[in-house]
Amino acid sequence: MDKVRKRRSGVCEQPTDCPHQETIGCPLFKIHECESHIRSNLDTIQLRVDLGKENKLTFLLDTGADLSVIKRSSLKFRVKYALKGGISIKGISDMIMKTEGTITLKLFTDTHETTHTFHVVGSEFGIQYDGILGSDFFEDKQSIVSYCDQQIIMGDVVVKFDPKLDKTSGENCKLTLKADPRIL
Repeated sequence: MDKVRKRRSGVCEQPTDCPHQETIGCPLFKIHECESHIRSNLDTIQLRVDLGKENKLTFLLDTGADLSVIKRSSLKFRVKYALKGGISIKGISDMIMKTEGTITLKLFTDTHETTHTFHVVGSEFGIQYDGILGSDFFEDKQSIVSYCDQQIIMGDVVVKFDPKLDKTSGENCKLTLKADPRIL
């Protein structure tokens, strides 16, 4: 598979021609977007992780993030990781924080496994997910991120996005209100 990198401008990302021998300046991963994705919720996937606290961890897919991160609190208790190499990172907020180090994790699908190095972040990293898969992951795996098909393709491996909650399902909720006797 040709390496294809996300072009940072435009909604629809397509591969560009690149000689197989030359990799400098060549695209490294590919993104397929569609109009419905622009208005969708955040996309996540769940993967089994060898050193994860839970059986499966939930990762936010962020093709605009340069690095992949994992929260220390999502790792097994007392797991060792390289404390060197902490770097300053900034998300969509203006808050700058320093990573604590790096850890190489084994990630498992139903049929395959791979490894990837994550930057470990502390409890001040305020997202509801266990981590973020950034462009470094997608480049390393030469991925195709297909928002239209809700899947990531890495060679022979296809990982489906987590299902979205259907806000139109019409489920009824029961709310019981009790009068406050002090008010009556």
